[in-house]
This record gives sequence, C-alpha cells and structure tokens, in this order.
Amino acid sequence: MALDISDDIKGRLMELEAAISGSGADVKLVERENLHVTLKFLGDINAEMVEKVSGVAKSSTVGKFLMQVKGSGVFPNQKMPRVLWAGVGEGSGKVTSIFSQLDTGIAKLGYPEERNFTPHITVGRVKSLRNKDGLLEALNRFSSENFGEMMIDKIILKRSILSSSGPVYSNLKEVPLQG
Repeated sequence: MALDISDDIKGRLMELEAAISGSGADVKLVERENLHVTLKFLGDINAEMVEKVSGVAKSSTVGKFLMQVKGSGVFPNQKMPRVLWAGVGEGSGKVTSIFSQLDTGIAKLGYPEERNFTPHITVGRVKSLRNKDGLLEALNRFSSENFGEMMIDKIILKRSILSSSGPVYSNLKEVPLQG
C-alpha cells in the first residue's frame, strides 16, 4: 500500500539521485517511475485479499491533505547506511495516521503489525560502503531541501513484480481519501 508522488516532485528527486550517483558510492537508485511512499508491504496476495485490504483502506478517517517532500537521510544510521531516503515534512502526521489505521486493520487479517514507521520515499539502497563519505556529503547537501508539495487524495494498492532490472510496479486498486 502506498502514496504516489507527483511528476514535479519526482523530477526534483532526480536532482538528489544525480548527486548520489555523482558521489561514486555503490548504490542502486530507485527509478523515477517507482518513487512512492510505502505505507505497508503485503507480499503476494490473492484477489479476495485485495478486496479485504481495500476495505481496510476505505475505512481510513484521514481526508485529503497536503504533503511536502523535504530533506534526505539514511536508515538505519550514517555509520551503516542501507536505505537512502527523501523525507516527508508537512503532512507527515497524516501519513503516519493512515499507516497506523492500515496497520491495525490489516493486522486483523493476519498480517504482522510493524513497530516503527517513518514516512519517507526510498531513493536508493546501498550495496557496499565504497565512497560512503562522498555519499553522505551528497545527501547532506539535500538534508533540508524542499522537493515540493502535493495533494494526497488516495491510497494505492501497488503490485510489484521483480525483474532482473529491478521491481516493476503497477496499481491494483486506488482508494480515494474522503473530504
């Protein structure tokens, strides 16, 4: 389950990815068309479960809201960076609220609840620590960058098919937010 981001914001995130690429770090960057905010990863689900999960999403009490994409960083920490991200500024509370409602509802369908959630857009994954200092320097240049704002008006159930060149995403179902 995810929130899509606008083409304008994706374009701005390409500036961040270009800086990461130019750092000489050993990183697999996320393709422009695959950038999104992941709310919950479900794995393989059948058509019946798609409907049940969509029902959970429809019960979200969060209405449409403005979301800002701002800043950059790493998970879990700068000593051992694994995931490179762009953050969510304004609207992060609403994103977290949607996640909490989905997590609780989907747990009733047998999925494990997640302990920690930080709203973000994954922009890359670190393959090795080669040129780590250059990587962190590139990320730090964007640490308070405002990549843009957009109206979030739907939750999307995405399908991911792994290929040799990386995941290929498609939208299975879109659930409009109220208001």
